[in-house]
Amino acid sequence: MGDQLVITRNIARGQDRSLANGTRAIVTGVTGTGIDIAYRDGDRIRESTLTAVQVMRNARHGYAMTTHKLQGQTVDSLVIDVGPDRDLSSAYVAFTRHRDDVLAVVNIADIADGDQISALMAAGPDARRDAVIAMTAERIAARGFTEQPTAHNVLRTPLPLRIDPGPGIGIAV
Repeated sequence: MGDQLVITRNIARGQDRSLANGTRAIVTGVTGTGIDIAYRDGDRIRESTLTAVQVMRNARHGYAMTTHKLQGQTVDSLVIDVGPDRDLSSAYVAFTRHRDDVLAVVNIADIADGDQISALMAAGPDARRDAVIAMTAERIAARGFTEQPTAHNVLRTPLPLRIDPGPGIGIAV
């Protein structure tokens, strides 16, 4: 009990409300045929039971999630792996999903070479932290916004609408 789960595929449940892909839950009990879970639905905490087959087909341990899976959700606290593929879009999504605390984890080998790594390791903790933040921000900014392939890109058809944020929104198009 206490394991965190993430629902990986919608689970239709008859007259009860469906469990949506991406729902995070905590195991609250184990029965002979499945598990009991608790999950947040808006401002409410709901309880439900999943059969063993539903768990095997539609749920995974939920201690870590991709930024893509986390999009649209809010969590109390968050640890973010700022890996070598992080671009501005995924950084924005990742750094705006928490209510309270966020911790960014950076492997300095992803942002520095041999001489830079030696200099970082020789620096004091505050100087090292500030340098890693600056180097990480520089690397993410250099990647910019990467274009992810969509069905429209693959089929070479234009999107059916144009988004114009209007003046004063602060978005350069």
